[in-house]
Amino acid sequence: MDKENIEKIITSAVCGDDEAFEKLLNFYLGPVFNFVYRLSGNAKDAEDISQDIFIKVWKNLKKYKAEQSFKTWLFS
Repeated sequence: MDKENIEKIITSAVCGDDEAFEKLLNFYLGPVFNFVYRLSGNAKDAEDISQDIFIKVWKNLKKYKAEQSFKTWLFS
């Protein structure tokens, strides 16, 4: 996905579009899992932590500000 397309999906997800959130999850799940796996060294823990991260993202998506990098916001 290109940057412009991702920005549209993020905007839709912030506005409550569940389908857009699912697209974000699918796009960023791999990078999040890989990052967490490198830190934990355990696939099961990485799966659980990744799931927890996306639950928190879903609950806090309204706090995301468009002027921020979504990837930076996600990984913080």
